[in-house]
Amino acid sequence: MLSLWLSAALLLIGCGALLWWLYRRERVVSRQRNQAERQAQELLRRMLQPNELHQLRTHRFLEVGSRLIPGRVYRIPHRRGQVRVYESGRHTGNLCIEPTRWVPDSDVLLIHKLLLEADEASYLSTANLFKASPQM
Repeated sequence: MLSLWLSAALLLIGCGALLWWLYRRERVVSRQRNQAERQAQELLRRMLQPNELHQLRTHRFLEVGSRLIPGRVYRIPHRRGQVRVYESGRHTGNLCIEPTRWVPDSDVLLIHKLLLEADEASYLSTANLFKASPQM
């Protein structure tokens, strides 16, 4: 009977230690991610033109014009989400492409912008396209 109580006590102690370790680890990861996001925001501020920063702050998205398709504009959201596609001012679909690992939101936005500007064809061949549903 004593060994049963001892086993239960050791199990509780082990579970408590594991929970404490997980809690501490999550706090460290959270601090690291916050620091990475601050650095990414600073990089984004340095990489964008003043009019782009204004658009981002005002509308919570950044527009990038297509170099391949006249009249097409991509709206990149400030936070994670699908890139909206507009053709001649009309929403025609959404593009979904995401990193395989965690990346700060500001870096994701900058990645979308730079990829669309540098190699739009490759971006489009990689992204999943979701056509906009017709409006009634």
